[in-house]
Amino acid sequence: MIFGSWGDSAFYNWDGTSTLALQHLTSDLYSFDRNFDGTKVLVASGDTSGAYQLLDVASDTITARGAYSSNATIMTVRGNPARNEWAIANSNGIDFFDSNLNLLANVPAVLFGSATYWGMTYSIDGKYLYFVYSPAGLPFVITVDASSHSVVGIAPATGTDLPGFRREPPEWVVQPFAADGTGLVFGLGEKGLVIDDSTYAVDPTQATSADFAIIATPDSGPISVPTPVQITTQTYAAQPDVWFGSQRALAETLSSAGQVSATSPPGVSSGPVNIKLFPPGGYAHVIPQAFSYGTIIEYVRNSVCPVSGGCSADIFGFGLFGSDSSQTSVTIGGAAATVQSVHYLNGERPYPYLLQYVTVTVPPGVAGRAAVKHGRHPEPARA
Repeated sequence: MIFGSWGDSAFYNWDGTSTLALQHLTSDLYSFDRNFDGTKVLVASGDTSGAYQLLDVASDTITARGAYSSNATIMTVRGNPARNEWAIANSNGIDFFDSNLNLLANVPAVLFGSATYWGMTYSIDGKYLYFVYSPAGLPFVITVDASSHSVVGIAPATGTDLPGFRREPPEWVVQPFAADGTGLVFGLGEKGLVIDDSTYAVDPTQATSADFAIIATPDSGPISVPTPVQITTQTYAAQPDVWFGSQRALAETLSSAGQVSATSPPGVSSGPVNIKLFPPGGYAHVIPQAFSYGTIIEYVRNSVCPVSGGCSADIFGFGLFGSDSSQTSVTIGGAAATVQSVHYLNGERPYPYLLQYVTVTVPPGVAGRAAVKHGRHPEPARA
């Protein structure tokens, strides 16, 4: 294994048990990866030196070196899992090298970490390299044939819009770390695992950039009754398809200002669902858990209180209140709890889901556990 910390000026080839052997110097330890059989490790610096070096594991020696000098910064190195070949993501694109670090090919792209470039990975069989690229704010999975070193596919990569919050770049973009042999690319997304389908091809010139957060008003409704919803987002030139979870909206309209309205279909079960918009270009704009069917309580903060009551508790959930907070009522142990205030969690911090919470004064009660219930829509909330 490579022993060293991010940004170090040196690293060691270490087996995990023996005494550290030779020290290998580097200007800024940043990215490294092994080759297909583990006999070589490519180590790269992340500073303006653009330096990289090839370590032979058995002899603990550096067998080849290279550098981009001042014209490129290295972001990621990856070893092909099937043969002796390397890929280096740098400011000028993706470069492919042979086992002796001779340049084989370049896939040009303007890459800048956490702005236009979000990572790369090989397929498990080594036939394709995938990298996530967002040249104009909208992320794509770029598929490169590892034999011809040419781009053979462009598909949407997952980006998460944050409700009620705008950031730069405008979406939380997936960071790929593995891919299977069928084109599924696995990555780290905002709050969980993301699986992108690299075979779902789109024309990037026709995709609509998701520059603004998508906000649904109202953000909840009864489970059995359709609810008209205004979706505030960027301007659309053409009507996108709107989905609430796994169901398509009952009615969709596009205003003269390019804003979308839709009517939610009856829900399958209580709780939050994702809202998805599909413009004609095929690129999905997703806001997680943006609409809630009925109300649902997720948890209670400050859930221990004396029997005399009087302390404050925060009740978190979805669909707890709408534009009229007077509709919100809470009981604890069957007794009414005075509502002090209502909050959107992502109004206080850039949280990606529309989690709400209600601050209440706990009423007097009896010792032991007590049920917390919330009332707003006809369907009862669960605690």
